[in-house]
Amino acid sequence: MLFLRSHEAANWSAIQPALMPCPAGEPTVRPLNIVHVITRLVLGGAEENTIATCLHQAACGHHVTLIHGPGANPIWAERIGDRFRLISMDALVHPISPVADLVALRDLRQLYRQLQPDIVHTHESKAGIVGRVAAAAARVPLIVHTIHIAPFVAVSGGQRLLYVDAERACAHFTHLLIAVSRGMQQAYLDAGIGGDVPIQVIHSGMPLDRFTSAVPPLDWRNRIGGWNGKERPHFILKIAAFEERKRQLPLLRAMAAGLRERSNACLLFAGDGPERLRCEEEVRVLGIADKVRFLGHDPAPWELIALADLCVHAAEREGLPRTAVQAIAGGKPLVVARLPGIEEIVADNINGIITDADDLAVTAAQIFALLDSPHRLAQLQHGARSTNVSSWREEMMGERIDRAYASALASSVAQQRPITTVEFLGLPGSGKTTVARKLLCLLREQRAPVRFSRDAMGDELPFLRRSLRRLALLTRAFLRSPHAMFLASQGLTPHQRGGKDAVKTRWNFLSVLAMHLRQGHNGLLIADQGLAQAIWTARIHHGRDAAPAEPVFNQLDGWIGETLFIHVEAPTAVARQRLARRRRHTSRFQNAESIANLALWARGEEAIEHIADEIEGELERRHLPGRLLRISGDGGDTPLDRAQHISDYLCQLEREDRNGLRS
Repeated sequence: MLFLRSHEAANWSAIQPALMPCPAGEPTVRPLNIVHVITRLVLGGAEENTIATCLHQAACGHHVTLIHGPGANPIWAERIGDRFRLISMDALVHPISPVADLVALRDLRQLYRQLQPDIVHTHESKAGIVGRVAAAAARVPLIVHTIHIAPFVAVSGGQRLLYVDAERACAHFTHLLIAVSRGMQQAYLDAGIGGDVPIQVIHSGMPLDRFTSAVPPLDWRNRIGGWNGKERPHFILKIAAFEERKRQLPLLRAMAAGLRERSNACLLFAGDGPERLRCEEEVRVLGIADKVRFLGHDPAPWELIALADLCVHAAEREGLPRTAVQAIAGGKPLVVARLPGIEEIVADNINGIITDADDLAVTAAQIFALLDSPHRLAQLQHGARSTNVSSWREEMMGERIDRAYASALASSVAQQRPITTVEFLGLPGSGKTTVARKLLCLLREQRAPVRFSRDAMGDELPFLRRSLRRLALLTRAFLRSPHAMFLASQGLTPHQRGGKDAVKTRWNFLSVLAMHLRQGHNGLLIADQGLAQAIWTARIHHGRDAAPAEPVFNQLDGWIGETLFIHVEAPTAVARQRLARRRRHTSRFQNAESIANLALWARGEEAIEHIADEIEGELERRHLPGRLLRISGDGGDTPLDRAQHISDYLCQLEREDRNGLRS
């Protein structure tokens, strides 16, 4: 007879995690936008870890989104409610699939750009690779990956090489790695992965009080689906999803003889998955159907652990299994096939037994030896009850991840490249060039070299020489960075608009773009007409949809990361008067018709404010506060006073950067 547990309605609200609020002494400056990525959302350990992390962060007031692959267990949506957002992505499949993986990479990159996360936190191997590559492409400020399992352990040589190379590549643009055990940390370091990235060990948190205080169910016969014997048998419990790497089938075969020999032993399997049907058929073939119970996903696993005499874990690849911690917390010894880092919770012959990972016959022999030796079993049970499991408490995990994020964000800000450009933006006639020239003089007294955009662009040269200089600048930029030049200038003139204005827009924008690409670290560049102003010009002459800022943000990381933006604010009336008095025409606004066109000036003022807001938002997203300075373009102070204020502010930012690097 094969005993199967009936699928009664489960009280899933009973396994809600015991969340703790954020520590009172560590207020968040602003809510973070955090996106987590995982392929499968089944009822497994990595998923429980991820959900618990998301719920903790949502309880702390952050905006949390979890992106997952298809086939999510509906239990999770019911459990989460509206506390954070779940997004299903069809292409984010668990097995390696080159076509689906490329689609997932594209879709994740687009979704990141819509969500604008401060942090992308990936989980498990496949999501960790695809999710981090997409995050790097979308310029996400902080990229975090949790190592739930080392994908290159206990696999074939070809698979190991593939995963190691992929993990090494992803480590280059990962800011923080979190390992669920020291064994996982050591596995990555031994494989040469993440040598330059912090790898923090944060144990997978869970509500352990339920396990430490649990009592066996009184109706244990009904709970396990019936038992023919009069006496309570010795219960051996394995809690795990039915997957090939969990090795339920090999374990059954190794334990079959011992189960047949004993009338008072019962093996309990809690969990579900694709391998379950094969295991159910195998117990019939082995003639042990009366000694094995398949319980499915039990809503109160702590009661099963309280019922068991000992627990077993036989996976060939794993991080530090949550079920191992739960067994010890429940006071039950664990017989486990050796896994990296298992010694952190199981002390051999103290609270459990660690066996050879490649020989489940030895594992089975140790299980039955314990059942046949009540005194030794009692000693190991006492050792399990005496084990300190506080490091795996759920609230501890949440607080440690909070601190890890804060440390990684601080390091990310401290490691920003130094300011190499001071770029002005504002309406024509606002006084940008005058203040820029004064700033140039002040800075040349303090440092060298300092370059001026007008010199680099040849703005003071005759038309022919100026054009040749810009042509040479453009040619070098296209030869060095054709991809960036093309992508950053996308959408300059929508709908393939032509004409003289379109040609001038492209020429000016690409010239400024080439100047920025060539800048590098050749001293400090003062740009009175930079990329922000070029974007503004394109929008004014070709509509508000022209020259989107996003391609420039994505392609020119240094433009944001190394620039101090100066927004010179001046009333339109003042700017119009200044333009009208100028003899030399330096702007397409500088003609009588444009100066008199109040609607055009209103659009210009709106556009410059919008561009400044876009830049400020991108700076905040990259955790670069204070990199946009707003100054007045008129008033009682002089252009030299304004330049001095900018110079002092620049020195202050540079001091803060140096102090951040030292700390």
